[in-house]
Amino acid sequence: MVAVFLLFGCYQSRHTPESDGDGDGDVDVDGDGDGDMDIDADGDGDGDVDGDGDGDGDGDGDADYVVHEWGVFTDGLVSSGPRIYASDMVDKPVLYFYADEPLTVSVEVDFPGGRARETWPEIALAESIAWPRVEVTGAPCQAYTDFPYMGEGQCEDPWQWYCEATELPAYVAPEASCLHVDDVTSPLLFYAGAVEQSPLALSGQFCRGDLTEPEPGSVSVTIANVRDEPVGPAFVIYRDLSGECMPWECRIERAVVAVQWIDELPAGSSRSLDMVAVELDAGEAYTVQEPDWLMAEEGSIESMLVDAGLTEVESVALLNGWRHTFLGLQPDDNLVSVPLGESLSVVYLVTQDAFDDAVPLRIEPAPRQLVRVGLGYQYLERQCDLDS
Repeated sequence: MVAVFLLFGCYQSRHTPESDGDGDGDVDVDGDGDGDMDIDADGDGDGDVDGDGDGDGDGDGDADYVVHEWGVFTDGLVSSGPRIYASDMVDKPVLYFYADEPLTVSVEVDFPGGRARETWPEIALAESIAWPRVEVTGAPCQAYTDFPYMGEGQCEDPWQWYCEATELPAYVAPEASCLHVDDVTSPLLFYAGAVEQSPLALSGQFCRGDLTEPEPGSVSVTIANVRDEPVGPAFVIYRDLSGECMPWECRIERAVVAVQWIDELPAGSSRSLDMVAVELDAGEAYTVQEPDWLMAEEGSIESMLVDAGLTEVESVALLNGWRHTFLGLQPDDNLVSVPLGESLSVVYLVTQDAFDDAVPLRIEPAPRQLVRVGLGYQYLERQCDLDS
């Protein structure tokens, strides 16, 4: 990790001293390089004065840069270490900025009825948070400020919640523009917190029948979409891990796994699934190795994210933080993101509108393109009377 450092910027100036200062030698008074002396005050060469690049001068905010964001919405049943909140959460949202030229923006995020619990660069935690001045350099970071460790800043009390900022090195997208916020240099913005208007869309239950039988059998599942808009694609995974967790390690003796994809759940609809379960032996090491056919689902999830608008690098960054939770068969030592016993979880795309409603985001000037890709991650309850 690179220590805090001072730079003139993460980009090199392209200007050379001459009569008009634009570096092209045409001595045009407005400095846009076209020599027509049209005096476009913003210097973008289109003759408008609002700086949005569309030439209409209306300042409608279509500034020539792009923002991509991803985040995962979880409910109260999802365990990610000790939490200060028991409500629905938005975990690890990361924003990347892509610009060819430097600009300064303001970023504000609201948690209607909820509250932010962690940010980077760190700002005051409240129902509404803001980075009022973010300098987007227009080039990738050559180095950046160290991300916080446990026991630092907003992570001062690590047992109050799981400090997600410590994971940020795994989420860096090397092509994203470097950002300056006060004395912090960062390749991304990050926040997390509790939400009241959750975009989570599913309800349902599952049952595998008599667990004392030697054969894994099948898993019966019912899933309902309770929202008024379609949901999907959705990845369903059943896990039954037999063993025990101690403060320093988890010992797994046996695992039973079943997976299935759902292309789409229309608004208000429900589906019944009959999933074939497979038994995996933990062996003498008391560790279950994920089989190739299960890890291949990572590629399917990545494709889903790319289709939704993320780059491949951003999709891998998301999976760096969630791969184990989505697909793992070994609980963490202290943070049991994969529970012992039976569990059935669903990973699915939420719409950008649902993301916007749950966590409104305002960026000024507005980017030419804003992509917000949210995943819902939920556990369904075990209920063996599926007809009730």
